[in-house]
Amino acid sequence: IDYIHDAQQARELSQSLFVEALPYTDGKEIWHPALCLSYANQIVKANLQLGAWVHTASRVDYFDQPRQGEQVSLRGSVAATYDKRGHVVTELDLAMFADAQRALVKICHTAIIRLASE
Repeated sequence: IDYIHDAQQARELSQSLFVEALPYTDGKEIWHPALCLSYANQIVKANLQLGAWVHTASRVDYFDQPRQGEQVSLRGSVAATYDKRGHVVTELDLAMFADAQRALVKICHTAIIRLASE
């Protein structure tokens, strides 16, 4: 996923997804930390054949936030896919960068991609 960061659009998306956006601090827009997980879910949907699926966990390391007008990219790969109690689980290793070099976040994203048969 690649996009140009627009603080106002990010604020509006945060409000639509998470009820409230984080406030300005010293006149500076704060990037909602959960936005990167929303983008991570888009990666799951775009790269895996899914029926019903469940996001189960994410470990996120935050380093910085994007600045107005920066090119932001989310890259990664499937780290593992395995069976757990009859469910098929996948783990993604993802990282988000600004202008292709400045690290914003590192994400380990886990989801059940196929539910166990009952």
